Amino acid sequence: MKSVRWAVCALVLLFSFPAVHCHVSAAPRQKFRIAVVRDSSPERLLKEWQATAQYLSNACGADFEIVPAMYGQLESLLDLGAVEYFISDPVLFVQMEKSHGVRCLSTRECGDFKVKEHAEFGVAVLGGQA
Repeated sequence: MKSVRWAVCALVLLFSFPAVHCHVSAAPRQKFRIAVVRDSSPERLLKEWQATAQYLSNACGADFEIVPAMYGQLESLLDLGAVEYFISDPVLFVQMEKSHGVRCLSTRECGDFKVKEHAEFGVAVLGGQA
């Protein structure tokens, strides 16, 4: 299930960057930092999400970096301009939408809670500053 989750996020990110869409140029590579907000150790989070950043970097010709973040850190990361995008739960997204004007690129919607994977807590919300 984890590989499906990161693959979906990778595809959403890939098709959500019209300016980055897999082109090769002589200009320096753009860098995009994606905060992933979870209650787990930074080491574990990086281990789980590094493949997503590598895939996007290879596919798009830009550098993608995963930035582990705890729930209380996202607002300051956005204030400092330390991340361009983030993946979080819906409640945190709504807070950042109100306070920072972020907009949602994609969300996960589960309708069948009889399936074990859908019964787990987990929603990917990708936001970037408008």
